[in-house]
Amino acid sequence: MTEQEMRAAIAQHVKPLVCFEGLELVRCETGQITATAPVTENSLNLYGNAHGGWLYALCDTCSGMVTCTYGVPNVTLQAGINYIKGARPGDTVRVEAKTQHKGGQTAVNRVELFNQAGELLATANFTMYLMTRRG
Repeated sequence: MTEQEMRAAIAQHVKPLVCFEGLELVRCETGQITATAPVTENSLNLYGNAHGGWLYALCDTCSGMVTCTYGVPNVTLQAGINYIKGARPGDTVRVEAKTQHKGGQTAVNRVELFNQAGELLATANFTMYLMTRRG
């Protein structure tokens, strides 16, 4: 697939969420994407930090995006996340998502989140189910 075709596939896959305003796909190639998202009021928990659920959803969305670079619709089959450091309002989160393995029906992706200083915020692993059509 060309980069333009990959971006079109991703655009069809990603449903905009209000908490992802400003989500931007910075780099896109087969099996690897980079995206950024600002920490906004809509992404905060009660303590004023980026909500863990928002960080997880960001990882999940970007895992789906990277899987779309293969031109295959997909959904999350299994996932796990480790939170390392918090993010605050005004921070910009950089997402690095990379496919570690792509098989016939699943893909395994590694997703890492960084702040604007390059500090690791979270690591996540996703197994994506590839929704290929059969006969």
